[in-house]
Amino acid sequence: MLARLDSIPGLREAAVDHRGELLRLVASDASVFDVVRGELSGLGYAAEEVSGLVPADVRWYAFDDVRDLSREEAEIIARRVTSAFRRSRALSDATAIRLDEAVAEALYRCLAESELGSAAAPATLRSACCDVAEEAARPILGDDQAREYAALLAKDLTVT
Repeated sequence: MLARLDSIPGLREAAVDHRGELLRLVASDASVFDVVRGELSGLGYAAEEVSGLVPADVRWYAFDDVRDLSREEAEIIARRVTSAFRRSRALSDATAIRLDEAVAEALYRCLAESELGSAAAPATLRSACCDVAEEAARPILGDDQAREYAALLAKDLTVT
């Protein structure tokens, strides 16, 4: 989304907050905001102007920074799922660490390479990320346990 907005003439800055709920825009003139609203609508997002309600401590992420959020999210998801998976399996600490790192990297690539708008079916991204996580887990766990890991990940992503 930010990449699309960055290409709008007259839009000098577009950034999102950590939760992805707020969008900060700086434009050369007010007419640019109509173009932005149209672009956001085309991507499946609703846009509503909010002025003066944003706390000063909000950290903003521009297009080049959003990949950092994807990495953070991938690491959190991998850690949570690996921890749950490990509770019912006899995994050594070393194996759990390798699994966590491999899945986090695979999930990061999946999230970072995703071109989905807000109107896209969540199942599409979930399925793609579960597939890459299973591939990453396979050399560490073997086929059967990698499938079980991916199923646990799918369940986690459905609830979250």
